[in-house]
Amino acid sequence: MTDTTHIALCSGGTDSVAATHAAMTFGPAEEVVFAHTRTDPPDAYSAIDATIDWIADWCDSNGWPFRVVEAPTAFDEIVAEEGAPGPSRHYLMYRRLKDRPFDARQQEERGDVHYWTGIRRWESDNRMEVAEPEGERGDGRWYWRSPLVNFTDERVRQYMDRFDLEPAPVVQELGRSADCFCGAFGDRAELIDLEAAGFEEHAEWLRNLETPDDCPKEQQRWAGYNWEKHDWAADDDLQATLCSSCGAAMPDGGNKQTDE
Repeated sequence: MTDTTHIALCSGGTDSVAATHAAMTFGPAEEVVFAHTRTDPPDAYSAIDATIDWIADWCDSNGWPFRVVEAPTAFDEIVAEEGAPGPSRHYLMYRRLKDRPFDARQQEERGDVHYWTGIRRWESDNRMEVAEPEGERGDGRWYWRSPLVNFTDERVRQYMDRFDLEPAPVVQELGRSADCFCGAFGDRAELIDLEAAGFEEHAEWLRNLETPDDCPKEQQRWAGYNWEKHDWAADDDLQATLCSSCGAAMPDGGNKQTDE
């Protein structure tokens, strides 16, 4: 018989927290994992660090195993070599910053790995079309499952209220999940939000990333394209699977992608 491992992925956002709680409490998940994209300064306390600390404490209070899996290459190294990513490079960034850590986690197991996520059809028109209860990623090396796929916004709120759950404080402060700052669909105003939330060094690090002199002007600064996110995200299937940070924020601090 093939061994199967079930893991709840948690970014600290509203849907992610609800899905993690459901997977760990009522489902088969046996571990909570946070994907560290390394899109933050290594020598300063960042929004990502704050998210990890909150999830670690939350898991500890529930007796759930928790671990962080890291992208193999630091984001500043990627940017120094290739320039800041724009919308057309989101797929490559996603593969390098999230898929590869999940691939590495899967390789520790002998059998299939199923990652449980907070994806919902009711988040946006795009997700309504493509979100499914489960799907395959990593060329069959692992799978994702969506326990809340048919939950409406109201049903998620009811679930959160029933079990006295809240998203991570940093998510509530920023109005978006704080697990990735690759900026592929970014807006430089997000750096102001980071500073307002007390993460000035994180914002400055992103603002001052070194880029190649010969890269396109738009790639010489973080979020240099500054496009309207929904113009690009509507055609980006990755945001309909496991990428939760690129969309507009929910009024209550979740990670709903309202215009995508």
